[in-house]
Amino acid sequence: MALLALAGISSSTFAQSELQNYVTECQKQLVFNASDIPNMNCNDGPQFALGSKSPVNDFVVHRRVNDQVDALVACRWGDDLTAPFANTKFVSMEMLIHNRINKQTCFFAAKDRSSVTHDTQRVVTSAIISPTNFGAHPNADDFWLSPTDLNNKMMLSDHNGNGGGPIDTLPREPARCVGCHTQGAIIASRDIVPFLASFGVINNRHQTKVDMSASEHYHVVGASGYQNKPVFTPFKDWDSIIKANIETNPNTSCAYGCHTIAGNSQLGSLFVDFQTGTRVLPSIHSDIESLGNCCMPPYDDEAHWRWINLDTPVDGVETENYLDAKDPNLAPPIPTLLFGIDDPLYLEAHAVDVPVDFSFNTQQMAKIPDHLRYFNLREGVLCLNGDQEPGTKCHDYSVSYLCNDVWTDESTGSYYNHAPASDGDHEERSRNAGLCANPKAIRVHVTTTPDIIYGPSDRIARFTPYALTCKDADQPNGAKCANYVVRYRGIGPTLLQYQGKIKSGWSGALLTASGTADNAAAKGQPANPSWNTQTWVLEPILYTEYFRLRNAGTNTYLNVTTQSEQASVVTYSLHTDWDSEKWTLVKAGTGGTRLKNVWSGKFLTLGDSGTFSNIYSQGLNTTWASQLWAIQ
Repeated sequence: MALLALAGISSSTFAQSELQNYVTECQKQLVFNASDIPNMNCNDGPQFALGSKSPVNDFVVHRRVNDQVDALVACRWGDDLTAPFANTKFVSMEMLIHNRINKQTCFFAAKDRSSVTHDTQRVVTSAIISPTNFGAHPNADDFWLSPTDLNNKMMLSDHNGNGGGPIDTLPREPARCVGCHTQGAIIASRDIVPFLASFGVINNRHQTKVDMSASEHYHVVGASGYQNKPVFTPFKDWDSIIKANIETNPNTSCAYGCHTIAGNSQLGSLFVDFQTGTRVLPSIHSDIESLGNCCMPPYDDEAHWRWINLDTPVDGVETENYLDAKDPNLAPPIPTLLFGIDDPLYLEAHAVDVPVDFSFNTQQMAKIPDHLRYFNLREGVLCLNGDQEPGTKCHDYSVSYLCNDVWTDESTGSYYNHAPASDGDHEERSRNAGLCANPKAIRVHVTTTPDIIYGPSDRIARFTPYALTCKDADQPNGAKCANYVVRYRGIGPTLLQYQGKIKSGWSGALLTASGTADNAAAKGQPANPSWNTQTWVLEPILYTEYFRLRNAGTNTYLNVTTQSEQASVVTYSLHTDWDSEKWTLVKAGTGGTRLKNVWSGKFLTLGDSGTFSNIYSQGLNTTWASQLWAIQ
């Protein structure tokens, strides 16, 4: 009998709590592992609602859980207004975990635990326990409300008014998360959007305009009536609340679904008992009013709401390109943000979790006067004289790093600017002894100019107004590419179709098609006014910086046969999916132009100075005039 009693005690002791059952279902539906979400701290995130004489002092923390899932935590009203921040207690804390692809979301709110903080006003600690941590105390059950308690949490609300009486006489109403989080999981209000942009969680394929009648839509795990998923009684009505709150009038839907809004929300501004004059959570109506009166996209290309994150580097390649962003099948607000713009003027980019203020862009990078061997956060800067055009040497560069939110001094101490050596300027990160272990950003300037130029985290394979591409294979020591967020700016000059001759800057020979059949060799030959095979049509490829070269005489296209060195260049019938038929222009410092093949990455090269010269695809050699061309 004693053994049976002991067995019964053991079974009840280890029964899963309501919260643990819910988290287990969250892991199944959102598809992540318990270990993917670590313990965190509110002080690790940026302050998004600034502290002042009012108690408002809010922080947001982000963790990329995996390739499809993000976790966001809002910590409200911290107790420290200094910087760097050392908050220990907050008034409230909410977390959401969201899968941007399958659209499933889980919501959490921290318990009020004045017994822990010893403060009846700021009752939540800054140390965030992972909702998947059900080990030793304090664990998730100690820290987070159960689904039942979250559904039943009440706060003072002004939705129904109070007849003009004091705020502390307001009625209490349920503070259910979906009273505001309706058009999608993430609310990108004016104060928080710069930080959400730095996290890469806006315009990342998650829904911002929900159709609850679709077979797959934004869904709260536990709500009833969705794909026969398990129902958790406290959350069974939450999808219904979402449906009731959705704003359906496109003329009042905050720039046609560009933001997560609850236009019909019945939830008012929420207050706490001890500070009833200040809203701890502004109502969704207040957010709509402020967003609707200022700076809403798609009207302003400087808006933080325009940052886009369509790809992640899980497959070894991170690519953000304009062609993808213009896909009409993407969920709103993309591609509406880019409506009417076929040719962006320049591209801004930053790695996830790098502050938006320190993004790098194609206009800045164009100010670098030299060919740099590398310029990135991982390695620093290296400029070699041998990489430059004939007769030129590297300029003197000065580099600094963002360490613990402060830029290192580039002229003193461990971060001293190294003078150029005989072979160039060495500003490798490895030479900066004592640098913090994990700087967030890098910047450089040429010592003879005032321009500050921010750089990427990695070696970038492609960076133009139309695209950013980073490949794991290009990184040193087996490193992986960061996840990049981009913003397209302005309207650039359209690359117009052009017809003319392509003349060698070395021998004066003209690029010539030798025949009409596929794989006919391209040749370098003297000008012959009677030959239409020496005329080429430059055909721009929409939404890219690429073009094809069609021969006017043969109606075939310039093509590279292989990716090997000294591969033959031929003409071939049109294949729109062949990168070997795509080219870019690369201006040389000596005033000429190089033609670079997109597929091989090599350059159009005249084989010799004869009258029937072969044309090859070869690696860059800045001393070869045979790689210089003039388009006439």
